[in-house]
Amino acid sequence: MEKLLQWGIAHSVKNDEDAAEMRLVAEEAKSQAGPGQKLDPAVLDAILGKSDAQLMKEAMDVIVNEANSLDDRLTALDNLEMLVEQVDNANNLQNLGMWPALFALLSAPEDEIRQQAAWVTGTAVQNNSKAQDDFMALDPLSTLLGLLANSSNQQSNETRSKAMYNISGLLKHNPQAVNKFAELGGWQALKSALSDSDKTVRRKAAFLLNTLLLQDAPAPSGLSSATGLAPHAGTHFPNDAPPRPSTTDGSAAAAFEEHRITDELLRLLPPAGTPDDADFAEKATRALITLAQETARRKPEQKGRLPDEKKRKLRKMFGELERREAVEPGSLERLGIAKSELEDLHDALA
Repeated sequence: MEKLLQWGIAHSVKNDEDAAEMRLVAEEAKSQAGPGQKLDPAVLDAILGKSDAQLMKEAMDVIVNEANSLDDRLTALDNLEMLVEQVDNANNLQNLGMWPALFALLSAPEDEIRQQAAWVTGTAVQNNSKAQDDFMALDPLSTLLGLLANSSNQQSNETRSKAMYNISGLLKHNPQAVNKFAELGGWQALKSALSDSDKTVRRKAAFLLNTLLLQDAPAPSGLSSATGLAPHAGTHFPNDAPPRPSTTDGSAAAAFEEHRITDELLRLLPPAGTPDDADFAEKATRALITLAQETARRKPEQKGRLPDEKKRKLRKMFGELERREAVEPGSLERLGIAKSELEDLHDALA
């Protein structure tokens, strides 16, 4: 125990004054405990600090207790969000049994609670396949799409923005979730979000569309389009989850055509539209460039090829951008586009 105290003192202080104070606490605890007695756990927490798991449990206790003030619950959600930024803590949500409670909070009566819950869960699933799978087991996309749609007019712009953040985190590098998203009308919801009254929602919708296209490449030749991997017995243990598909294999590009998302983007961008949001214009234009680049990689028989009519419309738009650059140098740079990118698309859209 003496060694534990000394270690705690050495690793819990930042200066000599803190060290002296900590030694006083340790000595007092030892004198109160007596020979052979255990130290008070509260004193150990003060010396060693609580584990992240303990902090997460304490935060959740505050969050789910509706007798606590709204401010206290929101503070606890904010603290939990910071904790789950670490992958290990996000993975530990399942071990601690916290996912069901967090999912339930997405339907809480208070808009602020729904907003913060969407932020916590969205952060937990960012670039984390285990957390994605743990959360997807609760079938959350329907609830999140409901928050985004705001059909009852009860969601603040901030809550809807956090719902979009959450959806994006679930769909990234997760073709199975994208399939579920499609079944629930997600593509139409994204199309509608492009014209949302809130600019943050519009921007995130355009950014997500581009992200989904980037993970829509054709499955590599000779590999299974169902898994993206060559079948091989023993590539994973018997109790492991099956490997994820590596790509949506043209489904995203096909959804663009089915839901006329390409037409909607063209309608919102110059020359047809006159957006006053440069950030949205950059993200929406990038999505169209990615769509054109990806279609060039597909063989005629592969899903997701652009129809000739769409190629013509994109050629027209990109031609307008090149002409504008000739008259107004720097206009392409402001959109985050290299001139060479448009030049390379001439063949892709031929």
